[in-house]
Amino acid sequence: MKKTHLYGIVVTAAMALCLAGFAPRAEATIWKVTRTDDNPSNPAEGSLRHAVNNAWNNDFITFESAGMTIDLAEELSISKTLTIVGSGTVSPTTIRQTAPGRRVFSIAPGVFGSRFEYLIIKGGNAAESGGAILNRGYSLTLYRCTLDGNSAADYGGGIDNHGKLTLNIVTVKNNSASSGGGVNNRTGSSCDMYMSTITGNTPDQIVGAYTTDGHCTIGDSAGTASVAFGGIPEGVSPQPRKTSGEADVTAVESDLKNPESGIFKAVKNALSADLGGLPGGVSAGLSGMNATLYNAFAYENIPLSDTSGRGKLEVEFTASWPKNVRYYAALAEYENAAALAVKGYAVPERGVQFEIKPGQPLPGGVTPPDFYEEGEGLMTWRNVIADNGPYDHNRAKGLVTFRVASIRAEARTAPTGGSGCSTGAASPFLLLLATPLLLRKKRL
Repeated sequence: MKKTHLYGIVVTAAMALCLAGFAPRAEATIWKVTRTDDNPSNPAEGSLRHAVNNAWNNDFITFESAGMTIDLAEELSISKTLTIVGSGTVSPTTIRQTAPGRRVFSIAPGVFGSRFEYLIIKGGNAAESGGAILNRGYSLTLYRCTLDGNSAADYGGGIDNHGKLTLNIVTVKNNSASSGGGVNNRTGSSCDMYMSTITGNTPDQIVGAYTTDGHCTIGDSAGTASVAFGGIPEGVSPQPRKTSGEADVTAVESDLKNPESGIFKAVKNALSADLGGLPGGVSAGLSGMNATLYNAFAYENIPLSDTSGRGKLEVEFTASWPKNVRYYAALAEYENAAALAVKGYAVPERGVQFEIKPGQPLPGGVTPPDFYEEGEGLMTWRNVIADNGPYDHNRAKGLVTFRVASIRAEARTAPTGGSGCSTGAASPFLLLLATPLLLRKKRL
């Protein structure tokens, strides 16, 4: 194994080592990968696996020549702070998984400051989560990397993140999973993106809270109707029934005026996350919120293509917003078998299909919905209503009933003064009754 020594202690590196529970060394080592093969049971000197296994905390791993492709024969687990640097933007290094049912990388719990640069990571096919990368570490940064063509059976076709994830000039494309096709960011974790592209992933681009710098591309096709369905038979066109004035809807209206209510807190948390990355630090300065219920509807007895009781209804909502405003679709949770009994309304975890920030131009070729006004933000997100799941109010197999409330939330950042919220503003969900629904075939 060829290696070179870097002398001197870097303050940030020493801090990282201390936080990780290791005594700092006076030198870091650069390990150079000279082989493209992989033997998990007996890693040869010069292989990537040998370098990962033998490196110390804060070491660097580089590659002998440009454009190398490393074919892994097993998941590569990283349990220490390492920086893996490929061979630049012109001829990056490719790390490819060749073993079936295996992800490419996993980062162990507690690992601080892992970093990947100039890598193409592909071919991962995790039996569970994190097709390309499963990050259980404290922090992971990707710089000028591409995650392409990975998959996972449960969550995170590209990345399943449990820690602090930073994507800087990164492309996540053509990955798939049951949820979080591109990135799955777990509750309590963070995902910060800068000049990155998340596109072409199935069935959604990203699940969980995230922030962008306003220069990211998420998705390549916005919804052109307020609501679209998947998982239903060909030719079925569910029609909404307005539920304004019914007891559960009245309760939501009251709760949205109460900062201590569960739905108010849920909307405020979602608003804070969604406003992240906007100029002026809106999410950090969110001191209050005005939330208004615009309309509420029920979609009743929708037949599913899968009548086994294990099917699901995929509902895509599309909404636009001016700066500091978001629209949310809150779903009613099922209480019991009593008619129209509702436990309460919740903002479920969403899979974002498409997003542009206010002021960010629409990507070329994108056709916006009729209600979109130039300069506003636009988002299409995906919710899944499982047959007989918590949001299904019809307990018969193969039929789904759900109740949805349209909520407009506006951030209030000044300690005093009103929010400027106009109760006469038009909600995109008002178009539910007038806009034809887009019908989607069930995804296989």
